[in-house]
Amino acid sequence: MKIAIAKGNLQVPPTYFAITHAERMKDKHDFQFFTLNANVATGVTELVIRQATPGGNLLGFDRKNMFMPLFEKRMAAQIRRFDPDVIHQHFATWSNAAVSASRATSAPLIVTVHGADVHLMSSGLQSPMAERNRRSVSNALKQSKRVLAVSKYLADKAMTAGADPKKVEIHYQGIDTDVFFPGSLEVFDAEPQVLFVGNHSIAKGARDVFLASVQAYSHVAHKLIMVGGGPLVEELRSEALSYQHIEVLGSKDRSQIRQLLQSSTVFMSASQLHNGWTEAAGLVNLEAQACGLPVVGYANGGIPEMVSSEASTLVEEGDITNLGHALTEALQLSRSEQIRTREAARRFAVDERSLQLSCQQLDGFYNDVLAD
Repeated sequence: MKIAIAKGNLQVPPTYFAITHAERMKDKHDFQFFTLNANVATGVTELVIRQATPGGNLLGFDRKNMFMPLFEKRMAAQIRRFDPDVIHQHFATWSNAAVSASRATSAPLIVTVHGADVHLMSSGLQSPMAERNRRSVSNALKQSKRVLAVSKYLADKAMTAGADPKKVEIHYQGIDTDVFFPGSLEVFDAEPQVLFVGNHSIAKGARDVFLASVQAYSHVAHKLIMVGGGPLVEELRSEALSYQHIEVLGSKDRSQIRQLLQSSTVFMSASQLHNGWTEAAGLVNLEAQACGLPVVGYANGGIPEMVSSEASTLVEEGDITNLGHALTEALQLSRSEQIRTREAARRFAVDERSLQLSCQQLDGFYNDVLAD
């Protein structure tokens, strides 16, 4: 089967989810990627990636994004020449090329919505580009044979945004549990290490994690490691100078993040509603659990679907005091309790949210739309 994967722009890292399924399934199907603008790290994939906006890397990824609307027809033509059996669009925004190619070739369209695209439909954002993207989302939802939502939470939002309930399916993206796996049990012999990985912003709750750690430290000594970029990095780094137990490291690559996960004992996830945005899924929570870490965080958006109830604790969004209490309790577990939660977290990731299971489901969707 020839599968055309379409995305408005493709930057890897960080968006590994766009290529992981195709990488795992490439021996079964012929995948090609079509995008308006790409910036893919060398050695990440051998899959064919066709970029419609000319200029290579001379203009830079961010600058080329400004010219993307001019080359949607070119991207649509590239997809048509591939003559795909199925077109799979990631994000319903910037989907005009995929929709056009689907109409021209009669190849069924599958659209995976990831959050920002669906939230746009109910946001109050007013600009020519916002209106353009709303039309793009609406057309994609109408043309699609299946709308795949990355959580039940987002599936409900997609139907509110106009998706036909008969088309909507929940498709958890899954993570590679062969890449993310627990480290040595010796981690429990060292000082407890708490890890936060994400954009240092209000939406991702970076400050809430910081404050919850300060609160918990008065009860249980530990180290808090904060990883990621974002607008609050320098501010939190400056504040961390007053607390010996907190390190704000900035951005790290995927292998470095895995090493930090394997050397930590608790993972924190404090995403929250901000400017109409909320977390649709949160794959990093699955990566943490695959490495055996319990998650302490907020019950926000799709996050409750991404954590094991046996291994993790979620509190009401915005309740920093209870977040600190939950962290304290997680840090006070006995060694036997830590091992039990480690096993439960890993089991959830492997049995219910693995990339292998996600690929099996996606293959079923591809076959179903061809059979319709």
